[in-house]
Amino acid sequence: MVFALPALLMVGQTAPAQAVFTDSILGFKYTPPKGLKDTTASNKEWIEQRAKALNTTQILNLLLALQADVKDTHPDWCSVAIETYPRQRFEGGERDPMLNMARWVAGSGTEDGDPTESLIGPFQFRVFPFRLQEGPLTKHARIYTIILKGQVVAVAFTANSTGVLTRIEASIKTFRPN
Repeated sequence: MVFALPALLMVGQTAPAQAVFTDSILGFKYTPPKGLKDTTASNKEWIEQRAKALNTTQILNLLLALQADVKDTHPDWCSVAIETYPRQRFEGGERDPMLNMARWVAGSGTEDGDPTESLIGPFQFRVFPFRLQEGPLTKHARIYTIILKGQVVAVAFTANSTGVLTRIEASIKTFRPN
């Protein structure tokens, strides 16, 4: 079992997000939407605690976690997360590492349509739509996946409305080589 922070859940303390996120190892930079708070540190801690409680070392590597500074039931709530997992660990029965990565990141969310392809600069992403019904509230997610330098990378956009999702998802266009 691989333990992930579902894209549809963000926890913890917040700090203002930085203007540009850069990963020099994987070779990309990304400019997230403005106005989100950085929850990366507290979410990493939560993931590590859950993994320890479940006695597993197979966890996704959380690079970035951002969310709106409103309650997660508010119509304007949204989040952005970037997570990775080694491609080699998908060997064997896992035929589609990008689909499996998207499913892990979505957690209990259900697939909401067919995946699509999206070319952003030199990066060819596969995009998976998900949704999660929580009583009267529906969370919508689009998870962009790609393999970079041996890592399956997922960039997850989640929101309580399709309008907010479309707005934050537009930031994927800033994904560039570092």
